[in-house]
Amino acid sequence: MKIDKIFKYISIIVIIKFLISCQSFSDEIKKYDERKRTLYLYNITNQTFEPLIHAELTNEIRNRFHFHNSLILVDNPQQAIYSVWGNIILFRRETVLYDNEFRPTHYKIDAIIEITLQKSNSIIFKDEIYDSIRYSPEELVAEKDLMARRRLYDKLSRKFVLQTEKIILDDLINSGQ
Repeated sequence: MKIDKIFKYISIIVIIKFLISCQSFSDEIKKYDERKRTLYLYNITNQTFEPLIHAELTNEIRNRFHFHNSLILVDNPQQAIYSVWGNIILFRRETVLYDNEFRPTHYKIDAIIEITLQKSNSIIFKDEIYDSIRYSPEELVAEKDLMARRRLYDKLSRKFVLQTEKIILDDLINSGQ
C-alpha cells in the first residue's frame, strides 16, 4: 500500500515536470522584446501527390503558433526578423495489417517536412521533421482516415513550432538581445 502511494507521487511529479518543460521555450521567448521575435510563416509547400495537405498543415501550424503565443506572426515578410517555411517531401499511406480474407484493417501514415528558418536573408536552420501514425477504421474504436490525418497534422505542427521556438530562442540568447 505504501509503495503504491510513493509510485503515485513520483508519477505526478514526473508529469508536472514534463508539462513544465513543454512550455519552457514559449515562456523564455516571451521575455524578449516583441520586435525581436517577429516571424513570418510562409505557406507550406507540397512535393507529394497527396492533394491539399499543404493547406491543411499550414493552417494547423499557424493555429499552433497562435496558441503558443510566443512568437509574433506578421503579415509581411519585410516586417519579420525571422521567416520559416516547410516543404512536405513525403506523405505515404500504407497498409500494415490484413484480415484473414486479405482485406486491409490497419494503416500507417508517414510524413516528412523539411523545415527552413531564416534570419535577415541568412538561413540559420534547416532540418527534417518526421512523424508517423497507425490507425484502423475497422476496430471497435474506429478511426477514419480523416481523423488519423488530423492527429498526424497535430503531431507535426507541434514538432514544427517547438523546433522553430527552440532555434529562435537559441539565436536570441546567442546574439545577446
